[in-house]
Amino acid sequence: AGSHVPPADLRLHLRCTAMSSSSAPPKAVVDFVAAHSDAEVLDSGKVRCSTTGHECLPQLDVLRAHWEGKTYRKKAALVAYDFEQHAPHLVPHKQSKHLLYCTVTRQPVSRQPSAVEGHVNGKRFKRMLAEREAAQAKRSRAGAGGEEGGDEWDWEEGEEEGEEE
Repeated sequence: AGSHVPPADLRLHLRCTAMSSSSAPPKAVVDFVAAHSDAEVLDSGKVRCSTTGHECLPQLDVLRAHWEGKTYRKKAALVAYDFEQHAPHLVPHKQSKHLLYCTVTRQPVSRQPSAVEGHVNGKRFKRMLAEREAAQAKRSRAGAGGEEGGDEWDWEEGEEEGEEE
């Protein structure tokens, strides 16, 4: 029936039809780009997603497939998540841009919102944070003067008191 394109050749067919019509993009594509702040039209005529870096053909169905897809949703959620809300305890990892470093548990944490939430809401993090805050409160009560150690653990505190001769 007519000019049916098999699914295996659909991408090639779409690419060829997009390349053959090198005129301005259709009004629907222009409206789509205007409605999405992270979409931009390149000189080549393709549409680039600034969130994922993906370049799409200027066809409405292709654009919708990307902007409604799993990759876009996950990347947009990652960009939208505010990691600074955990700032004193979770800091950027020094060696890997894909990780955060927890100053409470001294463990690397994946920079995925679900992993960060799971870590911050976990039993071990909460227990160690409570211990840390209790130790800081104890230190601030005991030495209201100028003792060091605001945010860091004082691991040798117990050893130093018992080693004096």
